[in-house]
Amino acid sequence: MRIIMATVGILAMTVLLGGRAEAKDLVLESGAFYFAGAGDLATCAAVNVGKKPFTVAIEIIGPGGTATGTNGCMVDPEHECHFDGSSIVNTGFAHCRLTVTGGKKNDVRATFCNLTQSLCTDVR
Repeated sequence: MRIIMATVGILAMTVLLGGRAEAKDLVLESGAFYFAGAGDLATCAAVNVGKKPFTVAIEIIGPGGTATGTNGCMVDPEHECHFDGSSIVNTGFAHCRLTVTGGKKNDVRATFCNLTQSLCTDVR
């Protein structure tokens, strides 16, 4: 009984003092596509299918692990944010990385595409 009362007391003090757990960013990544180095065009898009807005940073990671660039957006429900990466000029694999702040995995639907080859994959 003392343990329960102590736990309730600690929780009450935490709430009264404004303490709360910090939410961690959600990082999602796509599978990789092979780019032939001939300037294939890549794009990555995220849609908010939830009920609250969230912030997303979209990166296309090119061959060798270097980001070709990023785009960040506040995404309202039923809206999207995308990043059309510059053409991938190096031969090798590339993928998309999303960093979502203030949203849940079930709130995000995203796709990474090699537009030149008409190939797309989910970002999970």
